[in-house]
Amino acid sequence: MEHIKAFRKVAEFSKAINQGTPFPKDYIQQGDVEFLIGQVVSEAIELADSKSIQLLPNEGVLYAFDLLKHIDAGIDMMYYIADTAARNGLGLEGYELRPGIRNFHPECSPTINCLGRPDMKHISKRVVSEIVACIGKDADMQEHHLYTAFTFIYEQFALKTGINLLDFFDVVHAANMRKVVDGVCVLRGDGKIMKPEGWVGPDEDMKKLLDGTLRQKRTV
Repeated sequence: MEHIKAFRKVAEFSKAINQGTPFPKDYIQQGDVEFLIGQVVSEAIELADSKSIQLLPNEGVLYAFDLLKHIDAGIDMMYYIADTAARNGLGLEGYELRPGIRNFHPECSPTINCLGRPDMKHISKRVVSEIVACIGKDADMQEHHLYTAFTFIYEQFALKTGINLLDFFDVVHAANMRKVVDGVCVLRGDGKIMKPEGWVGPDEDMKKLLDGTLRQKRTV
């Protein structure tokens, strides 16, 4: 499934941050849970006062001025989740769908011609509940809960907006991988990743992808 592939992609970047060394499989600790919850909640709070989506004509293209912020937040949540898994050696190797993880059915398909606003409060609550459920579980069940949270975000964007969040996820991941030089990320003294000369972020590609997606929806 594409969702598993996306989840595993983040492990490439996490490994590069760790100077090319894979993380051994381990349990997710209380500190990891607290950090991850903090990141998810902060993304939701940032959008709490965001206005409802308005569609504005822009050279014949429907443009939702705050939709990109929601997409950014959704991808950030997915990335934090997958990175936490990768840093604990939970890469879904040999993973198969388990009870409680739904295979995506037609009504969850991102091809539906709709454009609503993702309920980030609802998304964050469910994601946090899955993260909390990791406490005291074995590594396999922790992997299960993190992947459930990861796919729930995708599912909610598909249901509410008809947008395939994985397309935007790939754009962000490609930009992150452009920070990798010879298999590793160069880190500053404070642990921040140094961007190589000429590095280009994902912003413009994200805008182009959104405009193209909305243009396609208008013609359906």
